[in-house]
Amino acid sequence: MLDLSVLAFRCDLTRVITFGYEHTVTEQAHPWVGVTAGYHIGVTHNLPGAPYAAVNRWMVSQLAYLLDALKATRDFDGATLLDNTIVYFASEMGEGSSHSRKDLPIIVCGGGGGRIRKGRLLDRPGQGNGNVLIALMQAMDVPVQSFGNGFTTPLPGIVNT
Repeated sequence: MLDLSVLAFRCDLTRVITFGYEHTVTEQAHPWVGVTAGYHIGVTHNLPGAPYAAVNRWMVSQLAYLLDALKATRDFDGATLLDNTIVYFASEMGEGSSHSRKDLPIIVCGGGGGRIRKGRLLDRPGQGNGNVLIALMQAMDVPVQSFGNGFTTPLPGIVNT
């Protein structure tokens, strides 16, 4: 599916994709990384542990695979697809066993056609993802002033101004 996503960008069939690996309440096993327990109960509710690390390491490796494919593909303007793309990679939980929504791990990659500032780590303790999403929408010229449950301010430092 990641290869098809890159191909769709390359052919200019779309400029937006959403890819969700799985719904986290699934009991999907991951035997290719040595984890036979179901993901929701067997992995996320038994933190910390080797199965949790193995599955999440594999998921992040898929992000790296996508980024490498985008970086290796030229877009219509000669830049790479990664230069012209915004990739938002996140978990829906900050900590799975307690179902905490605080301190969500979020990675933003790509250049967004020059609109995204690269190479920084932004500390946002106790926050959800709404302020990140506002900043990304504004980077794409979506005139949004709020998002989600009370988020009204874009996270500073994401977008080039």
